[in-house]
Amino acid sequence: MTPFYEPIWPWPIVLGAVLSLVGLVLWTYPARVRHLSPFRRRSLLGLRLAAVCLLAFAMLRPGVELRESDQGTATLIVLADATRSMQTPDGPGGLTRRQTLLKTWEESAERLVKLQDKVELKYFDFSDQLTQVTKLDDATPGTQTAIGAVLEDLSQDLPSRKLLGVILASDGAQRAIAPRNVDPLVIARQYGSRQIPIYTLAFGNETLADTTVDLAIEDLLVNPVVFEKKTVPITARVRILGAADRPIRVRLLVEDRTGKSPGEVGPLRSPQSSRNAVSVVEVRTSKNSDLIPVELSFIPNQIGEVKIGVVVEGVENEVKQANNLQQTIISVQKGGLRVAYFDRLRWEPKFIKRVRYSDKIQLDVITVREGPFQNLNKIDSRLFDPGAYDAYIIGDVPAAVFGKQQIGRMYQRIKEGSGLMMIGGYSNFAGGGYAATPLADVLPVRLSNRQQNAAQIERDLQMVPTRDGLNQFVMRLDPDAQSNQRLWSALPKLSGACQFEVKPDLPQVLATSADGLPLLVAQEFGQARVLAFAADTTWQWSLGTPQNRLAHARFWQQVILWLAHKELDSDQPVWIRVEPKNYSPRQAVDLEFGFRDSAGNPTTEAEFQLDILGPDLVAQQPAPVKQQTRFEANFRKTETAGDYWARVRKIQDNNLVAQAWTRFIVDPHDLELDNPAADPGLLEEIALVSGGSRLSPEQLGQRIDEWLDKGVPNLDLIKIDHVNLWDNWSFLALFIGIMSMEWLLRKKRGLA
Repeated sequence: MTPFYEPIWPWPIVLGAVLSLVGLVLWTYPARVRHLSPFRRRSLLGLRLAAVCLLAFAMLRPGVELRESDQGTATLIVLADATRSMQTPDGPGGLTRRQTLLKTWEESAERLVKLQDKVELKYFDFSDQLTQVTKLDDATPGTQTAIGAVLEDLSQDLPSRKLLGVILASDGAQRAIAPRNVDPLVIARQYGSRQIPIYTLAFGNETLADTTVDLAIEDLLVNPVVFEKKTVPITARVRILGAADRPIRVRLLVEDRTGKSPGEVGPLRSPQSSRNAVSVVEVRTSKNSDLIPVELSFIPNQIGEVKIGVVVEGVENEVKQANNLQQTIISVQKGGLRVAYFDRLRWEPKFIKRVRYSDKIQLDVITVREGPFQNLNKIDSRLFDPGAYDAYIIGDVPAAVFGKQQIGRMYQRIKEGSGLMMIGGYSNFAGGGYAATPLADVLPVRLSNRQQNAAQIERDLQMVPTRDGLNQFVMRLDPDAQSNQRLWSALPKLSGACQFEVKPDLPQVLATSADGLPLLVAQEFGQARVLAFAADTTWQWSLGTPQNRLAHARFWQQVILWLAHKELDSDQPVWIRVEPKNYSPRQAVDLEFGFRDSAGNPTTEAEFQLDILGPDLVAQQPAPVKQQTRFEANFRKTETAGDYWARVRKIQDNNLVAQAWTRFIVDPHDLELDNPAADPGLLEEIALVSGGSRLSPEQLGQRIDEWLDKGVPNLDLIKIDHVNLWDNWSFLALFIGIMSMEWLLRKKRGLA
């Protein structure tokens, strides 16, 4: 028990204040009680000085520090990688990584026995899950290396007070699919904050042997919805290993569905050559290991879901060619949507126009003069003819440019079902005079008749999807929720925005700034869909990485499809959707399907049958769950690679009324063995952020010897408690008691 003091002021000031209080009492108090008997004079003076002493005690804020040793059983965890990549024979003498791991443990067997006298050792094999074992063996059946997820599971299962640390033995390369693809560095930082160090042991080489030749296609990027007879751009990355200075040919393949029915797979063929499309690219690298992006394109001439593939042609001495081809499925739609976009000359429309070239949406940009030339603007009335456009987008354009008559015609088209979107600017929303137009009733935000109320936010803003927004088609940059959030957080910040107030009840906020200001608000107005977007600098997204450029194109594509009621692009009474289109073996697949009544409205009152046909054409029937306007189903029997067809049939009186098909692909690639290179750098970062250290296999024995000689860190845990002697009810009660007694005595003698 150790005393301590935390005075409210520096020591000299506290002592001066105490001496001043004591002096003041001794100077003023005796004169007031001199007529009393000596006993009563001393009693009152003593009580007043006691109160001063208690005040001085409180100003010093004393306490005691209590230390208690925790001698409970402590645990040291050993996590051993048991995935297929640990069978890579790149260890000393041709040993596999797992064999090297076992050899390392055998060499330290005697030391480990001695260590168990001090701590409890627990062994776990891990892949995508933890499996406790009594002894490590050479079995490595795991198909995923989910380092982050297993560390998270471990921290939840074992109390941190008794967990001394973790020894993580692995090749360090995280290979996991959602939802087990948790970032290991995030979890390692949590271990560090709880003072649980992670000691990492790295096995395997970062690059495979120079004699190994392997070519593979990675990261096939293409928009899932394209249009017939329009150029479709495709981006892929070619991983080249051991083929330096050789010409590598990469080709695009497209499924030929001629004469094929749903449920039948068509052959992949080279698309017809065209001067507007590039279907073959030749690449070369001087490096032994390289990752090269390639750009391909084609012009589809088939409607419906079509499979495409990118293949890198094999080279001499390449033994493994299963990863040379990567396939996916896109939806080819007939024609395009017509959208009229009004804006002044600025960066945002320039980049939004590219949606027309990448996604084949017919976007007509009407440039509006500004400043002294504003009166020269003439908006063609034919733009607002019935059926002329599926949606209208208004940029930084005041209402006066359109005039009352054109605004009225636009309002009529919106009532009939054409979509409307207004984006950020200084001369729209309230600042553009739209509060006095019929569009004020259409927009999901409040507009003031006072134009100066169109406030602007003059700072950078990160666009953050809301919880509801993440589930909406407009905000779905990636079907996987975690990947979707990562893509949004990686986008550049927006440069300012309009500040507006959302109307109550009906509107839905799809995105906000990081501090909660609404940025994207949606609502349905009769048959029309309406968006209010506070920003006008999404063009900055197109200046970044390929993923950011694709995100920009996909966001605007989905905005337009949603505004035009074309996110499902079907007026049929049955629809079914699967996103994404590619899965790994044994990965769960989420399906959505639904029905429309005779009026075209969504309904869940339908008799139906859902079937999924795998590569073996055996029908499976997952159990669907009814949601508000649709059904959802989860399918997990994806062990076999190949094409899977999902079919939903609407039944009425035991007769087939309508049906819809979609499909997805289970890739044949082996997540663990396609690129089995080790990643010791990740293990080093994990050790660093958790407060541990990275060890080579040779250093394991030395570290155990240190623990045996000097003790295991954190073994003797000390529990420290600080007890304040002044901040409690008993101290307050004592002070009040002394002051009350002194007051009662004075009251009794007529002094109060």
